[in-house]
Amino acid sequence: MFGFDRRSSRLFDLIGSRWRYLGPIRLIAAPDLASRTIDPGKLFTFVRRRLRALFVHDEVELENRLAQLDERPDPDGRYRVAEFFCAGEIWRSAVKRLMAGTHLVVMDLRNFSKSNEGCAFELQTLLDAAPLGRLMLLVDRHTDVDYLKGVLDAQWSKLSVISPNARLTDPVCAFIEIEKSDWTVVRRLLNAANTLDPAVTPAQPGVSPKTQLRRAVG
Repeated sequence: MFGFDRRSSRLFDLIGSRWRYLGPIRLIAAPDLASRTIDPGKLFTFVRRRLRALFVHDEVELENRLAQLDERPDPDGRYRVAEFFCAGEIWRSAVKRLMAGTHLVVMDLRNFSKSNEGCAFELQTLLDAAPLGRLMLLVDRHTDVDYLKGVLDAQWSKLSVISPNARLTDPVCAFIEIEKSDWTVVRRLLNAANTLDPAVTPAQPGVSPKTQLRRAVG
C-alpha cells in the first residue's frame, strides 16, 4: 500500500486480526508505520536511540533477518508481524525476497491514477516475483482501472524470463473492488488464500494478463 492513512490502517488491522491466527504477516515498514506494529522490545530500542539496529541496510543484514524469522505462533495462538525497516534501496531486494515466499500478496490500489506512476517498480516486481494466483489488487470507484490495466500490460511486456508467470498460458490478474465494507474484503481475501490456484502452466509468450474484477459488496 502507498502511504498508511486511516483507511489503509483500518484494512491492515482487520486483515491482521484474522490472518494472524492462520500464519505470520511480513511487512516492509517505513518508520512512520512503527506506531502501529512496534512491540515493547523495539520500543526500548527506539527510546535508547539505537535506531540503526532496527534497520536493514544491506544484503547481508537482509539475509540475517530472513533467517531469523519466527514461524511459530505465540502462546495466544497468534503468529507474529515481522517488520523489515529498510534503509536506502535495500527495500527493493526485500520486496522481491518476501514476495517470492509469500502465500498471498495484497496491494491496495484504491485511488490509483496517473499521479501514482511511481509504483511501476512495485508492479513490475509483483509480476516478476509473485504468481498471479497469489496476487490480489484492491481497487475502488476512485481507481483509474483503465490506466491501471495499461500499466499492467506495459509491465507485463518486461516480464522477467525467470518469473513464475512467464509460462502462463492464460494469465489472469484479479482485482477486488471495495465498495463499502472492509470486512467483506477481508473475508474474500481469506477465501482467496485457500482457493486461488498458483499453478504454473506451459508457455505461451507475449500473452498479456486478463483482468478479472470481483466486487466485494457489503
